[in-house]
Amino acid sequence: MVMKKSFKKIMAAGILATLAVGTIGATAAFADDGSDDEYKQNMDLLRDAIDSNDYDEFISVLSEIDELAVERMTVEAFDQMVEMHELKEEIKDTVETGTYDEWVALVSELPGGQGLIDTIDESEFDTLRELNEAHENRDKETVRELSDELGLTELRDERRENREERQEQRKDDRQNRRSALQSGDYEAWEEAIAGTPAEEKLGDIINEDNFDELAEVHELHKSGEHEEAKAAAEELGLPEKESSVRNVIRGFRARFVGLFR
Repeated sequence: MVMKKSFKKIMAAGILATLAVGTIGATAAFADDGSDDEYKQNMDLLRDAIDSNDYDEFISVLSEIDELAVERMTVEAFDQMVEMHELKEEIKDTVETGTYDEWVALVSELPGGQGLIDTIDESEFDTLRELNEAHENRDKETVRELSDELGLTELRDERRENREERQEQRKDDRQNRRSALQSGDYEAWEEAIAGTPAEEKLGDIINEDNFDELAEVHELHKSGEHEEAKAAAEELGLPEKESSVRNVIRGFRARFVGLFR
């Protein structure tokens, strides 16, 4: 099976029925019936593997879709995906048959869950149930209306705006670091990493005396001499670059949005 390089992002507001993995889709955008059959089939297989906690099957299916994603997926990341899937299933059941207090207790375990709790109070819990039902019935108009009524559209837009601002800031930080390395300006580089993860990783290792060696590592990578850059980085004592579980999951979600409907 070969996946398309660009996928439809299915941001169904009914994700609030499962109160997804830290994502709010406050306006529905359902895939057209009969379209993206291969995409849906692959997503179903991956979801089944998560549902059954079968890492080997998950990797087997994923290997037919995206080898790069396979290389980056770890057992720890998969386990966290399974845990989050189980949590959202609990939340879905609570929306259907539980109490508001039970819902709050579960949603508080979600990344960014407090924002949902602050948005939906106990008096609106029945409306959330209606939203869940509308999503299950694929009633897009009602989903939109109830999402607006509950303030979820506004919350989604606010989170998207904040995310875009953070992405832009990280982009600027990276560019400032590169510029400082290329110009050999230690003070500018020190200023560029202040308050960023790079400061935590490199602040105690790089100083004005060995900054030129870091700049050399950067130039080697830029020239495509990655093995030489790796050797120079090890000699300098730089930590080996590894993707955190959070970044693995974030990258996976970005590539397979439909999996988290």
